[in-house]
Amino acid sequence: GINAEYGASFKNHQRELRGGSMPKTRMTGLDLSAVVAEMRGCLGMRVANVYDLGPKMYLLKLAVPDRPKAYILMDSGVRMHMTSFMRDKADTPNNFCAKLRKHIRTKRLEDVRQFGVDRVVDLTFGGGEAENHLIVELYGMGNIILTDGAYTIINVLRQHAPEQEHVRSVGDVYDTQQNIRHHHPATQERLQAMVQEAVTSDGTCLLYTSDAADEEDSVDLGGRRILKKKKKKNESGGSLMYINI
Repeated sequence: GINAEYGASFKNHQRELRGGSMPKTRMTGLDLSAVVAEMRGCLGMRVANVYDLGPKMYLLKLAVPDRPKAYILMDSGVRMHMTSFMRDKADTPNNFCAKLRKHIRTKRLEDVRQFGVDRVVDLTFGGGEAENHLIVELYGMGNIILTDGAYTIINVLRQHAPEQEHVRSVGDVYDTQQNIRHHHPATQERLQAMVQEAVTSDGTCLLYTSDAADEEDSVDLGGRRILKKKKKKNESGGSLMYINI
């Protein structure tokens, strides 16, 4: 699983996993599932402080008596994980950090969940009328959104331009169901049906993967990985279909 060293050596860790090749620059939904499982070990701990490490990077410090302190790093649009690596902090918190401190400092971390299999995490602090949610989006350019218990937006790190999808504005209600993809068990029948639906008239098979958008040289403009289909005759005269990535 993901451990505390993940934060200290994110790129080296990814390079080792990929056999020495170039590291991933973004976390996948599967990476995030492992991170969420680890962060749930911090449930019950209180927010001791919030630090801004840069315009898009923030650090949550969690503490509770008789337990080691825990730190959650949030790098909007890139990564989110536990860390034990200490970084330089700003002497004066920026406006967004100050707002986070005002609303969630001293509150207990009550829940951590991932929206489906998407790269979106919802951290719940406090309960009842004092409940707040901190939603971290790791897709696209990313975002960090602070809401109340009813998901009404209190503050947002990056407010999208009006012409962009999913505009975030203070006072709006965050839609927790937007574009959420849920996990469905893979079966032979489902895979065959997906391949048949994806095959085009020229024999090209277009299948979507969650990290395809990061592989610019192997996807079309729709963000889909391009797979080629070719047929080979078997001994009985039938056809076998191979899909090459």
